[in-house]
Amino acid sequence: MLTDGEVTVVLDGPARLRWSHRGPGEWLLCGLWPSGEEQQALLQRLAAGHPLLVVLEQRPATVSVYRQEVATELDRFESVLESDALLELAVPVLDWLPETLATHGRNFVACAAEMVRTTSEALLPALIMDNGVVEANLRFARRTARPVSAPGCLEAARQVFASRTPAPANALVTR
Repeated sequence: MLTDGEVTVVLDGPARLRWSHRGPGEWLLCGLWPSGEEQQALLQRLAAGHPLLVVLEQRPATVSVYRQEVATELDRFESVLESDALLELAVPVLDWLPETLATHGRNFVACAAEMVRTTSEALLPALIMDNGVVEANLRFARRTARPVSAPGCLEAARQVFASRTPAPANALVTR
């Protein structure tokens, strides 16, 4: 999760994996973002009208790890495939959002996948954005094959939300 003032960006996918450093060249998978407290804080920010951009990966996120590299319960992962000492863990998509918002995000991913399938790669942007119809302060974006960094996603969020009227001020706007 990236935050810059009022704007928050969540990178859904492998960026949700939490790692700890055990020593030189040794890493340990110790959890999956968000914790219950982090989820509650983020949803409170969203309810208060703070802008949130959720960036989804091109394809479902999976990670292969050795069993000895895992120090967390596996029940939060979408699926766990075991092969000898190796585990293949599927990171769940949007499981931290309320179901209505998560459904909108998954539907957007399906539409974006169709756009990617039917559009020449040379014509695709780095991020495909949804139109934000569910919540004015919540937008979804899907990565394409073009690279975009985490700071680039934050800059995109700033631009996407720059022209909007902040939600708390909406009640003051008259026509």
